[in-house]
Amino acid sequence: TLVGCLTIEEPTADPPFFGHDSRLFSLNRPCYSPQTAEKHDSKGESLATVSILGQPPRVRHGVAIALLPRRSHFSLAAMTFTLNLPTTQRLLDRMFNRAIVATLCVLCVMPVTNANAQDDPHQPVIEATLPALAGIVHWIAPDATVQCLLPAGADPHHFHPGPRQIERIQQAQLLLRSSRDDVAWFGHISVAKLPVLDLWSSAQHGAHDHAWLLPVDVYAQIPHVMSTLQRLLPQHISITDEATLMTDIAAVSQSWQAVMDVLRQRGVIMQHPSWKPLFEYYHVPILAVLESNNIGHSHGYHAQDLDKALQQIKQHPQALLIADRRHDDAGLKWLQRHHPTSSLVYLEPVGVCEQTWPELMQQNIAWLQAALQASKAD
Repeated sequence: TLVGCLTIEEPTADPPFFGHDSRLFSLNRPCYSPQTAEKHDSKGESLATVSILGQPPRVRHGVAIALLPRRSHFSLAAMTFTLNLPTTQRLLDRMFNRAIVATLCVLCVMPVTNANAQDDPHQPVIEATLPALAGIVHWIAPDATVQCLLPAGADPHHFHPGPRQIERIQQAQLLLRSSRDDVAWFGHISVAKLPVLDLWSSAQHGAHDHAWLLPVDVYAQIPHVMSTLQRLLPQHISITDEATLMTDIAAVSQSWQAVMDVLRQRGVIMQHPSWKPLFEYYHVPILAVLESNNIGHSHGYHAQDLDKALQQIKQHPQALLIADRRHDDAGLKWLQRHHPTSSLVYLEPVGVCEQTWPELMQQNIAWLQAALQASKAD
């Protein structure tokens, strides 16, 4: 359906004849007015501010709105066009009024929907404690309805669900969590009647913290997530085939490998240990971690920790400083002030709810690549 802004002009002088069709209307072409006609006949100088052949054209503006259907909502669109009619004021007013009436009729009869409304109100709702876990579901089942408990930008170490969030959890059809990482603020919530898929349990021997950052750990959980979604979701919700998922994981692994090959020669110093398992997996030297490794807590650091890290960076001047976008970066900035040639990069270990897992990985890889390229140029 066409949506547009309608401009109707009544020139004070008769327009030149451009042919029968052009006399009626013109699209994507400047409208005729005495000013534009004079401009084309002159040496090209703009005469827009000069009064020629009397007063400037009287302009009538009409607004036509169209609702363009999308998958789960309607969007507004607009296109500008101009209609030139050498007619009387009465005809212009009549057309203008009819355009307004037509617009109101369209708005009255078209359904209004919410952009965030679900296509199927009976579709199961999946609640994920962390956006990165929701990203795994978005990746496997793009049309599934997934909600994130942790708000965008919130620090998972200091977050506590409110009453409305707890009520939303209890109304979900599946809870997706990683108890190794959310136990500090989620352990007291009762989910006895709710199906729970704990991808990386705090009781699981050998599991990593922030395990979703390791492609190998995600690879191991793919069959469990797929089978759970196949049982939960209705048949019309498509699930990505396993071969495609394996291809995505391989691509992410190769991208990480290319970055880690460079970092193995330089080493890293971290503010927070969220990325530690990933760098250890690729055998990148971790010269220092300023914050504690306690799950769900951030105990800060001491002066001796900064002194040791400063000595390390003096011995390894090419080491990269790794900051976490959701944590305090004061320690790394202190090191950078005392060693100005050091490069500091901010990574995002948790992501946002609408982001798929491969998108989260590639985003962080791109940030690391840019930091390495910039430090190489310096």
